[in-house]
Parts: sequence; C-alpha cells; structure tokens
Amino acid sequence: MTDKYIGYAEYFATGEGLTKFVASGTKEEIMNSAEPFMSRCLTYFSIHEIRDALEDVQKDEECIKNHKNINYEAIRVAYFLRGHAPIVAQTIHENNGYYSFSYKFYINFS
Repeated sequence: MTDKYIGYAEYFATGEGLTKFVASGTKEEIMNSAEPFMSRCLTYFSIHEIRDALEDVQKDEECIKNHKNINYEAIRVAYFLRGHAPIVAQTIHENNGYYSFSYKFYINFS
C-alpha cells in the first residue's frame, strides 16, 4: 500500500499576493495537483503528524504562537485546515476512512 500524505505549500510576493495550497494523497499525486511553481515548495506531512497537530490545536489554539514547538509546521497546517476546511480537519482528526482533497487559497490586497 502506498503511503498517503498531506502536502502544504505557501507563497507570498509583494504585488502577487499570498497563495496557500494543501492536498492529500501520495507525494506524486500531491505534486501533480499543485501548480508547477507551488510543487517546488511543498512540505509533506504524514497523516499521523497532522492528526497529532490537530489534537494539539484542539487542546490549545494558542499553540500556533509557539514557534519553538518541534511540531510547529504541522501545527500551522492543522490550524489552516481547521479554519479553511473544517470538515477535512474533522475527518482527519477522527480518523474516518479514506479521503482525498486539494484546496487552494489566494488573496491579493494590491
């Protein structure tokens, strides 16, 4: 069985705005679902890492402010999922079966 991951990428440039991308699947599936530029900055997390991070965020939302936490990057992804894709976050947190998703958030203030 092929390992499944959560992939996350974030890009910001003045004048271009902020783009965040998160998806599930194999590393290859995630890379193929991301735009070419975003696929170069993907970080991969195991489902278990994100589940643990969701648990941390549920216990204490302030943990997102602790940059020294060894799981900080996974916590950032968990926090993002809770706010932008709460059904996905709940499904991962509760370990409810198989899921496949991709989500892109883009905002430009200029």
